[in-house]
Amino acid sequence: GFLDRIISYIPGLLGAAAEFGAETTWYPEFITDDWSNAPDWLITNQAWWQALERMLKRVARSAAGRYLVGTPSLGGGADVLLNMRGPAKLCLDLVDRREQFQPAMDAIYLAWHQAFSLLWDSVTPNRAGLVHWLTLWSNQPYYVAECDFNYMISPRDFQELFLPDIVRRAKTVGRAIFHLAGPGAARHSAALLDEPAIPA
Repeated sequence: GFLDRIISYIPGLLGAAAEFGAETTWYPEFITDDWSNAPDWLITNQAWWQALERMLKRVARSAAGRYLVGTPSLGGGADVLLNMRGPAKLCLDLVDRREQFQPAMDAIYLAWHQAFSLLWDSVTPNRAGLVHWLTLWSNQPYYVAECDFNYMISPRDFQELFLPDIVRRAKTVGRAIFHLAGPGAARHSAALLDEPAIPA
């Protein structure tokens, strides 16, 4: 369905223009080198917000006892930036514009929290269960934490700039697993295993 083809719903909610393919969507990079046209990181695309709410409520109405409701990926703060800036440029930003990351991550977290709350508040009152793209079920809210950008960065950058955001999201939800995306990301596994908020 439509929601399954959204690689991450958050950039669209923040105003990024999505391009739709037959099997997926993507966001062309658009933030300039000086970040002067970066969005304000607030949910501004009300059409996407209303579409998400409408679709979730529609499928949740008849889901109880019949099927689980799949949700779009909300991604993580680093991957939202990756979509909007592009991988090569974002790597250079770690050196040239490091001070931009923390304010952006904090603001993106607030948008993510608003969207995550919508997922649960739209579905669970109908006594329906939610699953994410990993198709794992939980009787409590859970989150598939992601940071696909981590395969391109050093353990120091990961631990300083992005791991705190992952842990914050995990603690917010209460139950989380981390999606370790490929061999290049494995160098961060020790840091992830040291975090009790991420049990798997």
